[in-house]
Amino acid sequence: SDHTQIDAWIYTAVLDKLDAVPADGALVQVHGRVEFWRRRSEVRVRAERMEAAGEGLLLARIAELRRRLEAEGLTASARKRPLPYLPAGIGLVTAREGAARADFLTNVRRRFPGVSIIVVNSLVQGEGAPTEIVAAIRHLDARPDVDVIVLARGGGALEDLMAFNSESVCRAVATSATPIVSAVGHESDVTLCDLVCDLRVSTPTKAA
Repeated sequence: SDHTQIDAWIYTAVLDKLDAVPADGALVQVHGRVEFWRRRSEVRVRAERMEAAGEGLLLARIAELRRRLEAEGLTASARKRPLPYLPAGIGLVTAREGAARADFLTNVRRRFPGVSIIVVNSLVQGEGAPTEIVAAIRHLDARPDVDVIVLARGGGALEDLMAFNSESVCRAVATSATPIVSAVGHESDVTLCDLVCDLRVSTPTKAA
């Protein structure tokens, strides 16, 4: 119900340098200077930089990181390693509570009751999630009794999956000596972690 607004303007020369001119109604993030005219008590913003905000900003950041990972060859199929045919030990990185954890454990134990599963609980969304996921991967990678590592979480909005689009997690996956399976989200969800890992599957159940 708050209809307060401040006018903003941008030089044509600055607008012409944007990667894409935003469409009417698009949400953008503007950096610039606040200008004030005392005689008219008028305040407005002179925009010196503008970029997409909200989901558009997240997609732009994902696209930029994807270009860098591809340029380094980290998404190339030639560097992906085969999984062990029958792993004796599986490392699972997932949330402490959640359907992804339950689905994976139930299905693995039903099909392969003798396999050892080492579960490392981790945040899978939010600010601290990338740090915890990276630490979990490194911990499991250092264990000689782990033959394959599975990253598992359910689906969600783009913001919920951003931990698996973070550079630190992608690089931890790429540098792991132990093969990694990414089982993040639903069928339609694709993260950068999916592109870097050794095998991407659509769901935690499929991973099992």
